[in-house]
Amino acid sequence: MSKQSSFNLIKNETVKRLFDELSEEDLTLLIQSIKLLKESKKELSENAVGKKSVSEKEEETEKELSKELVEGTNIFDMVSSEVSGHEIADESLDSVEEPPVDMTFNIFDKIVKDKKTLFKKGEALTLRYFPEKIVHRDEEILQLASVLSPILDQRKPSNLLVYGKPGTGKTVCVKFVCEQLKKKAEENGTPLDIVFLNCKIGKSADTEYRLFAELARNFGEKVPATGLPTQEVYDIFCRSIDSNKRKVILVLDEIDNLVKKDGKKSELMYSLTRINSDKLQNSEISFIGISNDTTFIQYLDPRTKSSLGEEEFVFSPYNADQLKDLLTERANISFFDGVVKEPVISKCAAYAARENGDARKALELLRVSAELAERERSSSVREAHVDMAQEKIERDNVATLIEKQPKQSQIVLFSIIKLLEVESPVESSNIYDMYGQIANKVGLKPLTSRRVSDLIAELDIMGIINTKILYRGRGGRTRQISLAIPSDSLLKVNNILKGVLEL
Repeated sequence: MSKQSSFNLIKNETVKRLFDELSEEDLTLLIQSIKLLKESKKELSENAVGKKSVSEKEEETEKELSKELVEGTNIFDMVSSEVSGHEIADESLDSVEEPPVDMTFNIFDKIVKDKKTLFKKGEALTLRYFPEKIVHRDEEILQLASVLSPILDQRKPSNLLVYGKPGTGKTVCVKFVCEQLKKKAEENGTPLDIVFLNCKIGKSADTEYRLFAELARNFGEKVPATGLPTQEVYDIFCRSIDSNKRKVILVLDEIDNLVKKDGKKSELMYSLTRINSDKLQNSEISFIGISNDTTFIQYLDPRTKSSLGEEEFVFSPYNADQLKDLLTERANISFFDGVVKEPVISKCAAYAARENGDARKALELLRVSAELAERERSSSVREAHVDMAQEKIERDNVATLIEKQPKQSQIVLFSIIKLLEVESPVESSNIYDMYGQIANKVGLKPLTSRRVSDLIAELDIMGIINTKILYRGRGGRTRQISLAIPSDSLLKVNNILKGVLEL
């Protein structure tokens, strides 16, 4: 802005006369001086808020400016308030600005500095941790070992099916026994390979091709993800096993995922159980199947059932006292002294014992309780933290429960969710058509309406849906169905179902 433009904006006559006598150079100096004074006062306010006197250095600066400028700061204040458009701040000279947020440091620096961790070895509470000591499973371990021991005498052991609810120690006991067997076989000079395959994780076993390809890769074969006939991949797998004289144990965890309820994979299981007599000459293979579902074997044909289930073990759920011992063992490994006391352990054990004696849930509950305590910067875990953790886990577990259901159950649930988007509640008689459409889209053969009705009942028992029977006289009866899923979990559940069903 020019001097003339600034002059036209001034209304005070005294200021106008002073302003008129200033040259362009003096005006520039005036503005710069005002800015310097404002910065000096701002710095003074930040460093000495509430003090009326200024530092000696600032006094000297103010005196020097007063000598250079005509009458001191009062005129500058008047000019700065009258002149607009110049590079002068609008706020009062006495105002104090909030300092900007410093984004140059990492926010975790302060968190890490202030945080006092409660965990000494937190991974001891996770599923991937393999304990050195397995509590309250001595009998089961000895039974497993007795079935597998013939392998040390160069004899093929019986095929074995291990049942039990989630968190009863099936997988960890089988792994422990197999590791012990492997070490003993090496000492005895017995050639032994043990392959562990989880049929639930990823898509390693969702088709015959992928199953045989994954097994072949475990024996060093390079098999493409697609492109070969399934029979050729099966032959590659058999040749890879039979290339050396040895014993092989194939552990199939979550084996029920290999047997779809429509029976399509019964032939696959039959081929595996017949491999010794039909394909192998130098080697012998034994199977250990691990399942949470004690009923899945009924979907196998009689030939496969007799070959696969030569020996069967059932793992019972842990009781509260056993869970307490298990948690105490892990807590001593996981936490520093004094962090977790006995009442907290007992409460975690009691919660888990109510939910089918699931050791994994007990460990998860203790871990989440400690994490909540740590976020509050508490020096120890209290019973209140356990209650908070239980509530949090219950919200998250709905989605996990649905994710672990068989695909047919997932299709039924997804059908219900889709219908409820249009009408609420939905009647069971309207579900079958939607279910059939989705099953065909997924590539599964639709079940009978009676079997779908059974799956609806199972979802009701698990608390995923609510059903109410309606009687219609001569029209028979039907069920009204609504969701029991918390509203804040519905979107997550919907996305899970779309993902696992590839919709």
